Amino acid sequence: MKNNDIKIVDRNEEMNLLKKENIIFSLISQEENRRTQRPHPYRLQNDMVITYRLVAKIEDQSIHSALIDDTLLNSLDLSYEELHNLAIENTMRLLPPRIATMEQAFNKEATDIDSFRYDEVTTAFEPMYVLSNSKNINGASSIVYPGLLEKLSEKFGSNLYILPSSVHEVIIIPDEGTMDERELGPMVRSVNMQEVSSKERLSNSAYKYDKEEKSIIRIEEQTPTLSQEFVNHFLYGNEQDPDMDLEP
Repeated sequence: MKNNDIKIVDRNEEMNLLKKENIIFSLISQEENRRTQRPHPYRLQNDMVITYRLVAKIEDQSIHSALIDDTLLNSLDLSYEELHNLAIENTMRLLPPRIATMEQAFNKEATDIDSFRYDEVTTAFEPMYVLSNSKNINGASSIVYPGLLEKLSEKFGSNLYILPSSVHEVIIIPDEGTMDERELGPMVRSVNMQEVSSKERLSNSAYKYDKEEKSIIRIEEQTPTLSQEFVNHFLYGNEQDPDMDLEP
């Protein structure tokens, strides 16, 4: 479900981007964060990491940006908290969230959160929705947008399961009381190994948004009862060919 890209600008371009309206954030894995050689500001989000970037250009198929390291942060003359707040504000403005059914996601159709209406889908599985942003690039970051998961949980009328399928998107499943949570973590790991490049993996964990606590909780691991049929539904939806190439 992903064919867009992230472009890295060179060091000379970074200094030309030192404007506060260019600051955005990305949600990445701890492993990917450890690969970064330069000291840089970051914030933990469960077992994921929020990092900050200067965006040069946003195109239909790519986002050109540079990591904000400690040197750039000093040049911006911002505190960590100011950096984070600006990044949230700018990212929500530049990359607004979008949600789609699995079928709509394969057809590259999605809707904004305010217009979204939950119509219960009757299938052999729980209804699954793809949450990303308007460019489908680094769209998993949208789970950090203030109030977004709260709004979705109100629309679904339930808690939400969150399955990180890559840094570009997450799968949202309304908690209707019939889901076996033991399957979720193993399913995420299976999809990561089969379909997601190591650089684009976000997490091997599954999460739950508690609408009463208004917080994201990592689901504790238990003995898995994973079925390949359930994994295939997560990967391909109801109508998709399981032999199709997801990375054209």
